Amino acid sequence: MIDPGKWTVHTGPASVAFQQTLKSPIGIAYVYKKTLKLDPREPVLIIQHELKNTGTETIETQVYNHGLLRARQRSDGSEMVVRFPFAPEPERAFDQRRKDRRQGASLRPRAADREFVYTHFSGFSSAVSDFDFSVETARLA
Repeated sequence: MIDPGKWTVHTGPASVAFQQTLKSPIGIAYVYKKTLKLDPREPVLIIQHELKNTGTETIETQVYNHGLLRARQRSDGSEMVVRFPFAPEPERAFDQRRKDRRQGASLRPRAADREFVYTHFSGFSSAVSDFDFSVETARLA
């Protein structure tokens, strides 16, 4: 990476907004804004994006959001459960020593402190409803 641009972060009681401003000598320049906020009426995280091309060159891109979740067993015996509206198919198999479990449309990832787990999923469609997943805390079964 030659130039990461200028980053600013603004926080509120129920939101955080990131902005990256980049200008390059080859005509690529943009302002990218990403805002994460909690809906005050229901347990929903709203993610908003804005990409403004301020350069002379065309920018061709696809939006990609990565979900970074901390998935460790808690001291009260509960664990994280991620529920999807489709049956997620991991790109690569999970490490069975960690005892990750996938059951239909839910996933119970387990990771030790400082352990990083990464995968892409398939099994979803382009329907907006396939992006309606939930992250919950559940008792170990």
